[in-house]
Amino acid sequence: MTGSGWGAAGVVLALLAGCGLTPSSGVQDIDPRSLPGRLVATPTATASPSVESVASGGGVYFVREEQLVARPQTSDTRALLPGVQALLDALSAGPDETDRDRGVGTALPPATALRATALEGAVLTVDLTVDQMPPDQTLAIAQIVLTVTSLNEVGGVRLTVNGEPIRAPLASGAQTDRPLTRADFAGMLAAGAG
Repeated sequence: MTGSGWGAAGVVLALLAGCGLTPSSGVQDIDPRSLPGRLVATPTATASPSVESVASGGGVYFVREEQLVARPQTSDTRALLPGVQALLDALSAGPDETDRDRGVGTALPPATALRATALEGAVLTVDLTVDQMPPDQTLAIAQIVLTVTSLNEVGGVRLTVNGEPIRAPLASGAQTDRPLTRADFAGMLAAGAG
C-alpha cells in the first residue's frame, strides 16, 4: 500500500472511531425508540381481516362464580386462523391447576373439541365436537364467543355442533342463528374482565 493509501485508511478508521464504530464492532441493533418518528414505520390498518392477518394476543375466558374471567394468551403465530385455533385449544384444555385452586373452571364438558373451520370477512365459524351438550349452554357458548372475539380481527362467531349449524342461546335467553358478538355476552363478564 502506498503512503497515500495508508493515509486514506487512517482517515476512514478515524471516521469510524468517531462514529463509535471500530473495525471489530460488527453489526449492532438500534433501539427504535431512539430514532426520530419519521424514520419509524407506523402500522396500517386493513379494511377486513384475512387468513394472513396478524393475530394480536387475545385471551381465553373461563368461569368463576357464574361470571367470565379472561386469562391473557400470546400466540407464536402471526396468521389469524392458527392464532384463533391456539386460543380454542387453550379453552378446550381448561384452566390450569393454579386457576382451578382459585375457583376458576369451565362450562365446557370434558373432551370437547373446538375447531376454527371458516373465516368470511370478520365472521369466524367454530365447530364443537361434543358427546353431550354442556348443562349450561349459554355459559359455554359465551366462553367460546368471548375467547374468539378477544382478537380484534374477529367481529362475530357462527357455531356448528358436530358440523351442523345451531341456533345459539344468548345471555338474554333468546336464541339466534346470526353471528354472535361480544355484546351478546357482555353482561356475563366479571368486573374488569373486558
